[in-house]
Amino acid sequence: MLCKLPIEVSMSTAILPSFARQGSAPGVPLLTAEEFVARYEGQRVELVRGIVEELPMPWNNHGFVCGEITWAISAFVKARDLGRVSTNDSWMRTRRMPDTVRGPDVGYFSYARQPKGPVPEGFLELSPELVVEVKSPSDSWPKIFAKANEYLTADVLIVVLLDPATRSATVCRAGVPPEKLADTEELTFPDLLPGFTVTIGSLFV
Repeated sequence: MLCKLPIEVSMSTAILPSFARQGSAPGVPLLTAEEFVARYEGQRVELVRGIVEELPMPWNNHGFVCGEITWAISAFVKARDLGRVSTNDSWMRTRRMPDTVRGPDVGYFSYARQPKGPVPEGFLELSPELVVEVKSPSDSWPKIFAKANEYLTADVLIVVLLDPATRSATVCRAGVPPEKLADTEELTFPDLLPGFTVTIGSLFV
């Protein structure tokens, strides 16, 4: 079951952005995840239902917020030897046939999912437990919620959407309404990272 969305950002086909329906367009050659990675490694693109979608370069504020949340989670995880934190849009497959490959801003992999030792080359055939996406001005809420639901369907447990414009966070879990947190509230993951806490406002510079 997916994260239940507010009515104004419903997942109905009528309001989904075009990228969510492109895979069914007749005559469009669709790429597999493997073909996509082989052709586009190192480029700022994602694969959406077999179609390559270019990503706009983010502004500095986007990078600063990514850095703050990455540092907060990494410091907690490393101090307790719990796992790894990825960033820089590291690719993961969220669906198959047609394939979709996303690049989360931040991902947390526990050692239970990705054991210690060398990490395999290429994109991992597993999902992080936690994904954080920082909303850019060009992102619409239907689009970013659609992406959050892709992550949840792909076995991500928690998706956090950080919005610099409102200095807020929205926490998405499968089967429950999104939880919006204001800048004075604490971001916690008691079932995933017990003891972790960070004030939402501290993530925005």
